[in-house]
Amino acid sequence: PHFYLTVEYELDGLLAHRKSLNASGDTKVSVNDLIIFCVSRALMKEPRVNVNLVGDDIHQFEQANISVAIATDEGLYPATVRAVDAMSPADIAMAVGALAEKARTGKLAKEDISGGSFTVSNLGMFGVTNFTAIINPPMGAILALGKGEQKVVVKDGEPAVATIISATLSCDHR
Repeated sequence: PHFYLTVEYELDGLLAHRKSLNASGDTKVSVNDLIIFCVSRALMKEPRVNVNLVGDDIHQFEQANISVAIATDEGLYPATVRAVDAMSPADIAMAVGALAEKARTGKLAKEDISGGSFTVSNLGMFGVTNFTAIINPPMGAILALGKGEQKVVVKDGEPAVATIISATLSCDHR
């Protein structure tokens, strides 16, 4: 019993924060890293989404173990960053980078692709503006992110330009 929720978010504040982080740190943080950071906080605030569904049992996670969809020549792998809720954006960037390197070199181990409580899949870098992702069992949800695009929006009754991203949450209704 899946359902899907799509919203558009303004990214300009997040982009400014990213610029500030990257200007003051040694580790380059991506938009995706910051979204993973935000998702981890949301999972702690809404633990009913931070679950695995195994048969009729629901396993509740105490930490946000977020799987990140990593594309390789062999396919897409949901590599898991554990305890993201305790990480900084720079820590997340390093962890995702290490998993991406393992995926590219064919060195992902079983523990690297298991134990996730939620998945983030971002196809924005491929020019995709929005999509609906398939939930990776046994997880209960996945967030699909499109490309950030400048669009005309209304602010205080006046037209303005903002960077907008489409986000679609695929959920298992259980």
